[in-house]
Amino acid sequence: MNYEFNKLNPDGTYELKDGILVPVYRKFNFWRFELNWNEYVRLPLKNHTLGFIFKYGSILGKPVDEFFNFYSGGLIGMRGYSFYSFGGNEILTLRTIYRFPVIDYFHLQILNLGFQRIYLGLFFDYGNAWNDVTRLKDFKKDVGVELRIDGTSFYVFPMKIFASVAYGFDKFDKVINKVKYSFGRDVRFYFGVVFEFDSIE
Repeated sequence: MNYEFNKLNPDGTYELKDGILVPVYRKFNFWRFELNWNEYVRLPLKNHTLGFIFKYGSILGKPVDEFFNFYSGGLIGMRGYSFYSFGGNEILTLRTIYRFPVIDYFHLQILNLGFQRIYLGLFFDYGNAWNDVTRLKDFKKDVGVELRIDGTSFYVFPMKIFASVAYGFDKFDKVINKVKYSFGRDVRFYFGVVFEFDSIE
C-alpha cells in the first residue's frame, strides 16, 4: 500500500508566463494497493511443480487518469496480449503453471557460458483490468508454453534464459487517439536473459 503525490498534464493545456508556454499540471494524489501471491506445490514426480500466481491491484477512491493504470498484458502479465492492450484502475489476474524438468542436470560449457538445467512450463492465464465495474464475461484468457535454461556466465554470475510463446483466446477492440486497434487471437513470442526468474513471474 502506498500513497502517491503526482502532477500530470493530461489534456496538453499550456499557459503563457513571461513569454514562455508552461504546461498546466493537475494534482493526482491517491492510495494504490497491490497484492502479489505466488504459491508453488510440489508434485509426486521429482522436481515437478504446480504454481499459482495471483495479482490484484486497486487505485482507491474515484477513478484517475489512465496514465496511472495497472496494465494486464505483456511479459509480466498475461502473455497472450500486448502490455497496453487492456488496463484500468483495478486489476485481477491468476496464472496456473505446470513446470517440469526436460534435463534435470547436465554440464555444458561454451566459452564463458555454462548451462546446467532445462525446464519446460505450461501455463494458463485468466484476468482483467477495469475502472468502474467488470463482469466475468469481460475477463480474458490465454495459454502458453515456456522454456527455461538455468546457467552461469563468467563462471560465477547467475544466468537465466527464457523463451515463451502464448496465445490469447479473446478478441477485443480498443480506441486510442480515435484509431481502433484489435487485440487477441494471435500468437506472441518472448525471449530474454535475466539474473533470476522471479523477475518475470
